[in-house]
Amino acid sequence: MHDLLNDLAQQIAGEFTFKLEDESLPLNPERVRHLSCIPNRDEAPDKFEAFYEVFNRLRTFLPLRSSPNSSRVPLTPIISNSLFPGSDDKRNSDDRRRNLLTETDDRKKTLFPESSRLRVLSLSPYHITNLPESIGNLKHLRYLDLSHTEIRSLHDRVCSLYNLETLKLSSCFQLTQLPQDMRNLTKLEHLDIKGSKVKEMPPQFGNLRSLQSLTTFVVSTNTSASRISELKKLSLLRGTLSIEGLQNVFQTADASVANLEGKKYLDELIFQWAPGTHLAHYETEVLDKLRPHEYLKKLRIRHFGGSKLPDWLGDAIFSQMVSLHLVDCENCSSLPPLGQLPCLQELYIVRMRRLRCVGSEFYGSNLKPFRSLEILQFETMPYWQEWLPSSNEGGFPSLQELTVYNCSKLAGNLPNHLPSLVKLHIIECRKLKFFHPNGRNQYSKLEHLHIRSSCCDLETFSLDCFTRLVKLKLQGCIFLRSIELQSEHEHLTFLRKLKIEDCPILEIFSGRGLLSLQKLKISGCSNLSSFGEAGLPTNLQSFCFEQCRRLPPRDAWGLQNMASLIFFEFDGVKYHEE
Repeated sequence: MHDLLNDLAQQIAGEFTFKLEDESLPLNPERVRHLSCIPNRDEAPDKFEAFYEVFNRLRTFLPLRSSPNSSRVPLTPIISNSLFPGSDDKRNSDDRRRNLLTETDDRKKTLFPESSRLRVLSLSPYHITNLPESIGNLKHLRYLDLSHTEIRSLHDRVCSLYNLETLKLSSCFQLTQLPQDMRNLTKLEHLDIKGSKVKEMPPQFGNLRSLQSLTTFVVSTNTSASRISELKKLSLLRGTLSIEGLQNVFQTADASVANLEGKKYLDELIFQWAPGTHLAHYETEVLDKLRPHEYLKKLRIRHFGGSKLPDWLGDAIFSQMVSLHLVDCENCSSLPPLGQLPCLQELYIVRMRRLRCVGSEFYGSNLKPFRSLEILQFETMPYWQEWLPSSNEGGFPSLQELTVYNCSKLAGNLPNHLPSLVKLHIIECRKLKFFHPNGRNQYSKLEHLHIRSSCCDLETFSLDCFTRLVKLKLQGCIFLRSIELQSEHEHLTFLRKLKIEDCPILEIFSGRGLLSLQKLKISGCSNLSSFGEAGLPTNLQSFCFEQCRRLPPRDAWGLQNMASLIFFEFDGVKYHEE
């Protein structure tokens, strides 16, 4: 189907579109209007010479990168000289001799002369560090892509490209400043500076009223740069907008003037302060005035220094919000009623270091809080001690993935009603209890379980509770003594992979009932001395034992009963079965 569509596209494009590959040339170069190629370091210097006579009529020059990670290619003399005539006066004599397009009358041929009709230009695959003054000659240019280049600055003549609609500068890691007269590009609709080092927005940025996509707006301390209030005029913005440098909003009224609540087309907002520059009360006011419109789908807040998140954050009026990230809000000691967000599917709370208790304020007043939540992650909460359950059994009905990471003081149990949970990761939470007293069916749908350096009271791991488990990883459970199916009539028909590491007092691992287990790894279990009466699971395809010095002798492993065994490894030595 792909080949058919490609053939159809080529047929429609006809002679007007050509992709220059290897030594191929079009039958009628003079009819080509849209040219693309994949640059490489070994291409011939005269690769484009056949197109010289028709470049004045070219509309598109679109080099393509061979892969996202491909290295930049130096501009060949013909491209450099043709794109930017007269811009290389400082080139040494050797370079001039290598330029195959220098004519005997010293007048340089140009691929794109001043009267060029070029609409689309990409230099993204090339190694360039600056643009010459002659970039301003491309008066009809609509699309300019300099992304992933090492460009350090944009010449002010870029601001004379009055027809420019798209400017791509993503991942220009050397670029720190935009041209001061950028306000003149009144037709600009798309500006991508994501991943650049731009430190401020040029003055009167709000004049770009045609902007529909703006990846990043940077607030700075420079009084001549645009303040956040300039966003007020950009009413057509859509997609994702990241606002950085919010610690530099010195007048809280500016945040209100920005009128994010009126930008109905934005899907995602990212609010970002610089780390370690906190004026708690001031930042709380700023964030409160940055209230977005009620149809926002995704929100990320990073390095917020206030002591309290805004009341609007848990407002049920945000009926379409599906993703929320709260990262490095270190001074916040409580959470807003996020359980009231009816469509929230992903919630990440990371490094909220002053939070001590998650309780009723987290769930809100809904009878069924977090009714749509599928992914929940708590990470690095060093003072979090208690996770209280919802006042009713209706919380987290849709939760599929739960991660609790590096919460060393969290004690007690996880919520006991997680009917849809599929993946559970408990990492570096030593005081947390894993098995709930009344939670026999708590994990009836669990497929992936990872416990690492957690749940120190865990002595016996009963597999009976995990009838649908596919992958189990137990690491650093220092008081774990046994892992087994306690019921003689139970079978785990889904468990395929099992890894047990650094459980120093583990004595017994029984393979009874593990009929589907294919891969087994046990390491750092120096006290393991028995596989129980059933021995190792008989359907293993591979297993590995490392640093388990008390294992029974190999002839007691039952290798003769493992018809599916391909290989096994013992203390770094691999053995392949015939």
